[in-house]
Amino acid sequence: MKIVLVGPRGSGKSTIGRQLTTRWNIPLCDLDEWITERSQKSPNQWIEDGEEAQFRQWEAILLKEWLETTREGILATGGGAILHPESKTLLKEFSPVIWLKNSAETRKSILEKSPRAKLVPGSLEDEIAWHDQSRSPLYDDVSDETLNTDQSLEEVIAELDQLKERYE
Repeated sequence: MKIVLVGPRGSGKSTIGRQLTTRWNIPLCDLDEWITERSQKSPNQWIEDGEEAQFRQWEAILLKEWLETTREGILATGGGAILHPESKTLLKEFSPVIWLKNSAETRKSILEKSPRAKLVPGSLEDEIAWHDQSRSPLYDDVSDETLNTDQSLEEVIAELDQLKERYE
């Protein structure tokens, strides 16, 4: 089984992916970590250097590589992986893609603890609102399922167990 997790920063992709890899005994690939390893540059560095377009190209290349070469596993994408046209096409052609969705309040409490580069000027609330408005339609477009991660981790994992059975 292969599964792709999409959603904004703070939606739980990496955390949930780590839980699933242990529970399902299949490998996890965190796309941001893989890009950092391969490029020797973190997502923050790409953004701070004004090279977001190059970062999105790395995402597209590695997403394609993972989809073509991985037999089973969980892929936790970066929050903006749906922005590159090639990545979006690849995600639309793959199944299952699970959109991890949570409230702005939950994301704010998570992101306040995360030292990440800001993508838009203004407050954290402004950035979250901007993400919700501009990216939610894109997540919806590429996903097969939507899962609310405002609930407990145990409830999220239980729902993912059910989804896994449906897609196996």
